[in-house]
Amino acid sequence: MTLAAAFLTPVATPTNLMVMEPGGYRFGDYWKFGPPMMIWFFVIAVFAVPLIWPF
Repeated sequence: MTLAAAFLTPVATPTNLMVMEPGGYRFGDYWKFGPPMMIWFFVIAVFAVPLIWPF
């Protein structure tokens, strides 16, 4: 899953880097909330994508 890094590290996307310093986020904060976001994203992708684009 290529989008996983976007939830786990601040260097994955420019938006994460832009909000990291002003928001007072630390690198470890992304690891607190990244895995639940990855799981949620995976569940949505596995079940919703086939409904939109059937095989």
